[in-house]
Amino acid sequence: MWNVSDQRVNALGKYRLPLEFNERLGKASMVFGAPEEEILAQALREFLEKHGIRTSIHPES
Repeated sequence: MWNVSDQRVNALGKYRLPLEFNERLGKASMVFGAPEEEILAQALREFLEKHGIRTSIHPES
């Protein structure tokens, strides 16, 4: 999974998830043994890549 330990944005503190998603995220965290932040980061990364949105924080020269 994508490591989010070096990232500055705290999505869990910034955005409110609907109760259903919050519960599903908690279950996924238990099943995969991964922090909720890491699961959200991976899901967001895959979504952005699927839609052709670049996720690099370092623009290419």
